[in-house]
Amino acid sequence: MKRFVFFSIVVFAVIAATPAVAFAAVHAPRARVEDYFSAADIARSQDYRGLAYFFGFVSLALNLIVLGLLGLGRGSRGLGVWSARVARGRRWVQAVILAGLVTVVPTLVVLPAGIAAWYHQRAFGLVTNQLSGFLSDTAKATGFSLVAAAVVALVYIVLAKKLPRAWPFAVAAAGCALTFLAIFILPIIYEPVFSSFRPVDPATRARVIAIAAKEGVKVDKVLISLQSVRTTTENAYVSGLGATKRVVLYDTLLARLQPREVDLVVAHEIGHVKHNDILKGALLGSAGVIAGTAAVWWLLRRRRLLDYIGARDHADPAVLPFLAFFIAVATLVTLPLQNYVSRHIEAAADHAALVATNDPQGAVSLEADLARADLADLTPNTFVEFVFFTHPSTMERIQAALDYEAQHP
Repeated sequence: MKRFVFFSIVVFAVIAATPAVAFAAVHAPRARVEDYFSAADIARSQDYRGLAYFFGFVSLALNLIVLGLLGLGRGSRGLGVWSARVARGRRWVQAVILAGLVTVVPTLVVLPAGIAAWYHQRAFGLVTNQLSGFLSDTAKATGFSLVAAAVVALVYIVLAKKLPRAWPFAVAAAGCALTFLAIFILPIIYEPVFSSFRPVDPATRARVIAIAAKEGVKVDKVLISLQSVRTTTENAYVSGLGATKRVVLYDTLLARLQPREVDLVVAHEIGHVKHNDILKGALLGSAGVIAGTAAVWWLLRRRRLLDYIGARDHADPAVLPFLAFFIAVATLVTLPLQNYVSRHIEAAADHAALVATNDPQGAVSLEADLARADLADLTPNTFVEFVFFTHPSTMERIQAALDYEAQHP
């Protein structure tokens, strides 16, 4: 209960630090999906999303099942004995072997569902790359995951062995440090592997700088990600911390949207910078690390659990498959709370964009255009929306723009 209270305090502190969207007494009439999308738009969205959700849920289930088989009971005990024999008593080698297994095996099992999802996206015109390109991206992502898993495993094993009493504090501190480090280096190590970047054209850059200056935000790096080689979807994002912070726009977005719509997208991303949302994400991740470490400490004190997974103690590398399963389950269990916070942050950035541009009709047009281009779910299931949506739904964002217009005639 104490861990849950701690995590909840951090979550709601982050929400409190995010500027709230003003709820005035004046509201626009309730927006209906039929008012902004044709019957063909709605049908096409539903046709695409049905199978897309199916493949997503299958991938999620397969990943949990495989990690459960590897991290619990006979599977965990067998892996512990086999990896110790292969490593010949070298604990760090055993840790790397097990980290690789819990990364590669689920990826291979889930891969057929990923290929099927790729074919489904291609059938609806959302991807432009070939299957070889998709497999290449998957291999690259798996390579990064292997390195990250090995680093985390080695840090845990070393600290758990060297600090038998204080290891939870040391592991939590190291996990927080790695969280911030990952966010800092991703733009310069991870992102360039999956996309080429170039500076925006002078006219767009001038508009970006003007919007940022109006909002009191300094933006140095504004880049275009050449995503048209693999997708037709339109997107933008902010990444990095400090010297690596950047605003990135997809080339697909710049090619299709009107300048006023691009300005709204930019203003949304500037809103994230203004609200320090990347830093908040790092703090939330760190809170999750601390809460998760406390839970692991409590679990690994149970002799029955250690016997069940075939580990001598908390510092035995044989605990790593169980920890991989625990992280997957904990991530899924806390997903509704994570995404609730994410939707709150995204709504605040939407509101910041409306304030910066004072163009609610442009925002309505933007949301409709993005929904058509990305085949967004126009009529989402309540459960799916609550658990899995990281952003407000299309109609919620349109309604927010209409309400803003009614409040600021």
